[in-house]
Amino acid sequence: LEYQEQAIAAIDKALCKYSPSLKQLQNLEIFCVASLKIGDKEVGATNSKTRDVILIRVRDSEEQLDPARLEQILHHEFSSLLVRQHLDVFPAQLWQATLPHGFEYTQQEPSDYVEARPGGDVEWQDLENGFLGKYAQVDPMQDINTVAEQVMMESSRYALAIRTFPRLRQKAFVYALFLTHVDPALGERAMAFVQTATDEHTDNSDG
Repeated sequence: LEYQEQAIAAIDKALCKYSPSLKQLQNLEIFCVASLKIGDKEVGATNSKTRDVILIRVRDSEEQLDPARLEQILHHEFSSLLVRQHLDVFPAQLWQATLPHGFEYTQQEPSDYVEARPGGDVEWQDLENGFLGKYAQVDPMQDINTVAEQVMMESSRYALAIRTFPRLRQKAFVYALFLTHVDPALGERAMAFVQTATDEHTDNSDG
């Protein structure tokens, strides 16, 4: 079916950005399903906390498949696997330093929130505080993942957000730094993306 071929192509495009030597990539299993629920809530994707497994809900053939969105979801879920397996090299103190003073994650279920994107239904105050919507404020992993997916997609909207909001810029830098430890080539690419946005911000400020 055409929509299944589009889904596979989007997933392959996402995975090609990572080094084939990554253990998580070698063991990775991805299942595209028609329906996916956590409790009684329909969700777009999830991952296993004990295995390198990702589940993604793929829309049926009567709905339009968004390959870019599917790729973004995969980066989001794969980030969870990378961070869990390489927690020893994740710059946790640097990440903590990006958070507003006194901030505490809500620790609510991620499925209680609709993920918001830069330029979408995101409150300005959230962006100033370094969060891509309420979803990113649930727990550290969701916060990291929302940054990871944007960095991996090299989103132009996110680049604009980096230029505009210092805390988002700091978080993007911390995630790119993390990638340099687990996948040096990818980390270098991510760092270049963040640096380009930062340089443009500096140039515009000077002008």
